[in-house]
Amino acid sequence: MNGSESTFEDLCTELLDGELDAAGYAALLAMLQSDPGLILELQRHLMVSGALCRENPAYADDRFAAALSTHLRQVGDEPEQDFPNLVRRRIRRQKLRKIAMAMTACLALAAIPLALRSPAGTAAPAVAVATRLSETSGTNARSEEIPAGREIRLESGLMQLEFENGAVVAVEGPAKFRVASADEIELESGNLNAWCPESAHGFRVSTRSATLTDLGTTFGVSASEAGDADFLVLEGEVEVSVGSELRTLPEGMAVRATRSKAFEELAFETTPFRRTWPLTSGILATTGEVIPAPPDTPRKVADYEDDDHVIVIPERRSFLLPDRLAADITSPGRYGDVDELPLHGPGEIAGGNGKRARCFRLRYNPVGQLEYGVFVSFEGSVTFDRPILGIITSARKLDRSDRIASAARLPNTSEPHRMRGLETGPLTLSDSLALSEDRRTITVKFNAGESVDEIRVITEAR
Repeated sequence: MNGSESTFEDLCTELLDGELDAAGYAALLAMLQSDPGLILELQRHLMVSGALCRENPAYADDRFAAALSTHLRQVGDEPEQDFPNLVRRRIRRQKLRKIAMAMTACLALAAIPLALRSPAGTAAPAVAVATRLSETSGTNARSEEIPAGREIRLESGLMQLEFENGAVVAVEGPAKFRVASADEIELESGNLNAWCPESAHGFRVSTRSATLTDLGTTFGVSASEAGDADFLVLEGEVEVSVGSELRTLPEGMAVRATRSKAFEELAFETTPFRRTWPLTSGILATTGEVIPAPPDTPRKVADYEDDDHVIVIPERRSFLLPDRLAADITSPGRYGDVDELPLHGPGEIAGGNGKRARCFRLRYNPVGQLEYGVFVSFEGSVTFDRPILGIITSARKLDRSDRIASAARLPNTSEPHRMRGLETGPLTLSDSLALSEDRRTITVKFNAGESVDEIRVITEAR
């Protein structure tokens, strides 16, 4: 242990033994105020002492102490000097003290959470905002601030956590995890995806078998109740450590870490993250024949083809807006059908002053190519977690925005630019779309023929 940890340990011991003076009590409170995660460590000490106080007086026997600490070493993963010796030391010290002192310490501990509150009664500072989504609709969301040390059991549905450092984590229930700090999650069981911008490099996901450290990436972690964990990299790189062994995983790689402290090579399989990946990417919900692209590396997502759906493809997560970015739609309303607003307009998105944005493509890209004169129709909607700044529907504007908006290589095509975007007739069936009043949901109807129907959606950045 380092010096600060030893001091905290000593103060906890003195508190529980009834020997903590006023200066020590003040020092302990200061530590807990600066790191709310230590409250759980203090509760751990209390559980040990409280359990021992409730036992038969024979608990003070040295043979009992030795047997218990030996057993704890066999079932625990901590170093020999940690939890088992804490128990053994606590038992021996209790031989010289009355149970009444321990009860006094318990009362003092109970008062500590009250002492940690500010004069105004505010709780410990939040390190993340959690948004819980229902099973049926991403638009039915509830948000709350999460302090360090909060344990969460997610029985079903999805939860998105946005950390102060910019990291975004999506968890699918059933799952059990703890928000350890502003830059770490402890995943006991379940699946999660995370995206970490440059400001969140070093973000960690700890499991019972290994710890992942982000190096600027999008990754997935799946932890089983048995203690094994799978780690998969969708973009960028991560480091995964098991004991003294450290592995660097690049994009498109996966490994499994086991409780036996060993790595196993793993096939790159993204299916377990098909629900969490869209949420990490900023897609709250889709309906009808509009669906998120499957989780994968950027190159594969850009090349993805589907005969039956309009695919929502995340592009750049954060890019610097130019002073003016040409767009076709910048206001809520209905566009494209008869007696409605035109699909192609002279709009623009104002940038400048360091304003940033992110973007998505909605695209129908069939396997192969439809026969001339054959049309297929698709309807559905997508809801994003940030307001929409503008929508690009015309081919030329799509071409011009590729350079700043596309995060991956675009598919090779010999089609002229007019084959992109949406059609307005009179020789083709007209496409249509609607932008909701809260600027978060787009409802589309694509009538696709020979061309690739697609639009680009620009939203606010995180």
